[in-house]
Parts: sequence; C-alpha cells; structure tokens
Amino acid sequence: MRLFVYFAISLLASSQLWANAIAISCGELKGYSYYFEGGYVGKENSPFAPGFREDGYSTGDTTLVVDDKNNGTVTWKDSSGKFIDASSMGGNVNVIRADESSFNWHITYPDGTIEVYSFSAISMKVLLYINHIGNKLFPKNGLFEGSCSLL
Repeated sequence: MRLFVYFAISLLASSQLWANAIAISCGELKGYSYYFEGGYVGKENSPFAPGFREDGYSTGDTTLVVDDKNNGTVTWKDSSGKFIDASSMGGNVNVIRADESSFNWHITYPDGTIEVYSFSAISMKVLLYINHIGNKLFPKNGLFEGSCSLL
C-alpha cells in the first residue's frame, strides 16, 4: 500500500511539473551553416559560396514560450528590429517536453523549412537546428547555440 501511495504522489507531482508554463529569452545564436548551391548561392559575384561557413543570428532576441496547455510560440527580432511570430509566417509550432527541464519547439513551414529549438534549463542553453532547403534564394541547413534566461 505504501508503494502505491508513493507512486500516486510521485505521479501527481510530475504531472504538475509538466503542466507548468515556461517563457525564455535567448540572446545571439552562433554556429555553422551548410549552403547548398542554388538561388543566390554559388552565383557569379555572390558572397555566398556553397559549403560550410560560420553563421548566426546576431540580433539575439528569440523568445520561446510554452503555456500550461502545452501550446508553444516562438518569436524573434529580425534585422530591422521588428518582432516576428513563427505562426504569423505560416509556421506550425509543436512543443515536445522531454522532461520538466528540457523542451523542444518543432516548427514546420509551408515552404518545407523546419526549425527545432532544443532548450535545457540545466545549462540555460538553446540549440537551433534549421533546415531551409525549401528556401529558393538561400538553401541551407544550420546548427546554432545561444544562452537564455527565464522571463
């Protein structure tokens, strides 16, 4: 009986952790991208050559949110300083909670672009994997890392 009570209390406590909302803000994202030939990549007089190169998002203002119903939003500041929401760009945002301190925001866009933000509350870091193979002007894949803080 004790085991059952302990199990029931543990289950209730863990379900409460999963029900909590979280909002984080992340700074500059640095990493590498692989640019595929196509669009402006590899064209004469283009600064973009096919292959790997250092890359990133220096505007450094990405916000990741999960509400208490497990709905996610992702917003970022573009190079003009305007905030953009992934959903407003046609993105379908899904949140996958690995545990009470690890979250993944998986976004798919109509052009085939895929973004995966993976956040660990232990390290307060986010990794962004982005697949822009559907982008006709700059087809690329990238992996970026940045530091975050709780909002």
